[in-house]
Amino acid sequence: MTEHPPYSWMMGFIRDKTIARKRRAYVAHMLGGCGPCREAIAPTSRIMFRPRRMVEVKQGGPEYDGPVDRAVLFAIERYRELVREREEALALLARLPGEDWITISGSPGFPWTRGLCLALLERSWDLRHEDPREMLRFAGFACEAADRLDTRAYGKPEAFDLRARAWGEYGNACRVNDDLAMSEWALNRALGYCASGSRSLILRARLAELVAGLFSHQRQFQPALRALDLAHTLYVRKDQMHEAFRVQISRGIYTGRSGDPEMALLVLAKALMFANHHRIEDRQLRFVALHNILLFRVEHGDFAEARKQLFEMRPLYARYAGAVDSVKLRGIEARIAAGLGDHERAEKGFREVRAEFNNRGQVYHAAIMGLELAAVWLRQGRLPEVKRMIGDVLDIFRSLHVARETIAAVLMVREAVERERATSELIRRVASLLELQQDDGTSHTQP
Repeated sequence: MTEHPPYSWMMGFIRDKTIARKRRAYVAHMLGGCGPCREAIAPTSRIMFRPRRMVEVKQGGPEYDGPVDRAVLFAIERYRELVREREEALALLARLPGEDWITISGSPGFPWTRGLCLALLERSWDLRHEDPREMLRFAGFACEAADRLDTRAYGKPEAFDLRARAWGEYGNACRVNDDLAMSEWALNRALGYCASGSRSLILRARLAELVAGLFSHQRQFQPALRALDLAHTLYVRKDQMHEAFRVQISRGIYTGRSGDPEMALLVLAKALMFANHHRIEDRQLRFVALHNILLFRVEHGDFAEARKQLFEMRPLYARYAGAVDSVKLRGIEARIAAGLGDHERAEKGFREVRAEFNNRGQVYHAAIMGLELAAVWLRQGRLPEVKRMIGDVLDIFRSLHVARETIAAVLMVREAVERERATSELIRRVASLLELQQDDGTSHTQP
């Protein structure tokens, strides 16, 4: 090519719109060292291929130095302030084992700060595996701290966001402790604060997760799954893949609760594939997914295979399971034993787990273990004990104000027992259904 190529060829080359013959001709011409053509294309090519450098050049200079410096200094000072608040809060929390919260918080000049609220929420979350009642207590303290924040000091959007977060986590703690009425009230309050705050997408996603947990406990599975879909969409939009993974695990759990353990196994397997694809290395969450795969294998009746998986997972339970998870594991072991016909081991396991749940104040789960015991006793022909246990379970559920469907299921079992038409399989299936309504496969959240 002896003549300079048309300008349209240059633009087509930059935008990768030139056909192959013209592109080869243009490259050959440029490699020949044509100065005028290089000068003609230089401004456009710099913008197209090195936009960051162009922005850096444009943003340089004294007109940008002042605003940039002030923004950086403001961010640093905000971070230092949060660190100071957090250190102060941790020192206050260290006094709690020996002093009463009301006494500590009632002292003159008590610092109701953002750092205190966050520290209380963190402490509540850390307790979810070990002590649900303490989890609830610290979540309540966090709500008090959030409600006492000075909106003039922090600004209404940030203060309301913290209140939404605190009340949302309190609602979740109520759910874990089987107080569904208070859970619903607290979550509604959290949603109200969220609407008045910064409208953070991540906060909205977290609240959607928590609302999904409540819907699931109320046997409203379709609304629960829709809430999880919203949470997943918002997390992915903000590139929060770790949280999106947690939501996928919850979706698998709620699918299983709805009575479809086969689909639940598929959803949980896809969640693990999602984690592998995005290189999410949270081993605790991976353990939660595997734990629920084990749970749904038991629900599906694959007792022999479940026993093999449980044996392989024992090192994981030893490392990642909290105190409540360990209790639930013993319940799973008892179910496997019952499914394999080892009635003596099953009865011993169900008795121990029932007593442990009662000691922890988790009376709903203790009642479920009572139904499991009744199923074992019925196989052994111990009808009077079965009748007494069914009556006790019914009284517990009525005192907890559980859903009418739950009461109806236990009444159906009682009627079948009275007419001597009940089977151990009927009682076990009802116990399994009611357990899935309440148990998220972990001792938290939700995941």
